[in-house]
Amino acid sequence: MEGGIPENQLELDAVVAMTAGSDTTASNLTFCVYFLTAHPDCARELRQELDKEFPNPAGMLDMDILQTLPYLNGVIHESLRLTTPYFMPREVPVGGIVVDDRFIPHGTDITIATNSQHMSEENFYPDPLAFRPARWIPGGLGPETKTNKNVLCSFGLGEYACIGKMLAYQEMRHTLSRLVLMYDFAFPEGFDVAGFPQGMQYTRSTYFEIPLRLKVTRRPGVTGFKTAFE
Repeated sequence: MEGGIPENQLELDAVVAMTAGSDTTASNLTFCVYFLTAHPDCARELRQELDKEFPNPAGMLDMDILQTLPYLNGVIHESLRLTTPYFMPREVPVGGIVVDDRFIPHGTDITIATNSQHMSEENFYPDPLAFRPARWIPGGLGPETKTNKNVLCSFGLGEYACIGKMLAYQEMRHTLSRLVLMYDFAFPEGFDVAGFPQGMQYTRSTYFEIPLRLKVTRRPGVTGFKTAFE
């Protein structure tokens, strides 16, 4: 492209766009449903929060209300915290940087595994390895609750963070709320509940070695439009 973006840069940008916009939101929704099914107490608390705001499970869901619901957003954030496998590659800027008293020169490619900061007791306490959505509510796990929201980097951080972050959050809030309002979920007999998250692999997209299998039934008394489950 004369006077524009070089062809090789366009190719790289296209790969990033396809990867970021393909299965990332669906993957986290998969984990949200998995965690809620594995932790019925969390599912009940989320449903109570949603039922209070939306008495008609099949009715319209107000996005302005959804983004204010503390437990709903806690479930989404907690799932992102525990299942973001990607690292955050960056190039050291001009002038270099100092990390832990060690100078790293300009142009060096560096990265950090997101899991190392998402699951550190220094950032999330107590039970940093456990699915506990209440940690995202101030004092939700008691007076010693520690939740460092600044290190959650599932969408990246800073000026180069994911441009579709807000859209992804809205999609997850709406879809998860509709599912929880309308359906009951249970694991079928023989499903490897503990093994499922261990089978997550990340290449250019998220691959589940063990497919998530669920028994899905409509909540008693809930009527309205049908979804792909029916």
